[in-house]
Amino acid sequence: TGGVAALERVLYDLHADGPPVVIVQHMPGAFLVSFAQMLNRRLEQDIAIAREREPLSRGQIRLAPALGAHTHICKDAGIWHCRFSENSTNALHCPSVDMLFHSAKAYGSDVIAVILTGLGRDGADGLHALRCAGAQTLGQDAETSVVYGMPRAAWEKGAVQQQLPLDRIGDAINKAVTQHANRP
Repeated sequence: TGGVAALERVLYDLHADGPPVVIVQHMPGAFLVSFAQMLNRRLEQDIAIAREREPLSRGQIRLAPALGAHTHICKDAGIWHCRFSENSTNALHCPSVDMLFHSAKAYGSDVIAVILTGLGRDGADGLHALRCAGAQTLGQDAETSVVYGMPRAAWEKGAVQQQLPLDRIGDAINKAVTQHANRP
């Protein structure tokens, strides 16, 4: 709840040539496609629905498709891409933020993960696993969340390193990207 406006705000603030971004937005398929097309028209990045094994590169933003499968990120031979899997665990949400985040654990020190406004707790466990694996983790604060469910669950679990108002999250991501690029 509130994710559409929150995502648009954060993505607008990201550098156009930044690292690839993969997003799970709980939304029916037809609306998700329209949302991706709208974002692609409004923003400088290349925004589309993720495709199986499509190489991910700088300036790309991919939304997990609403096709009854979970989206995972993988890195093979230095190239990031998405993979899909069936909802064999009968997760409440499919695609699931938790499933996406858990898939990135092996790459924790190369990941910046963010949880924004929304109902429920999808993403809290996966974000916690990412933080434990060395990822930088951010969460939207209560004051700027339409519904402080998902960010609250992640915050209370200890998954969020830094809780910020929505208008500061994009800049915090850009700063984390720069710090990652400059580390020894």
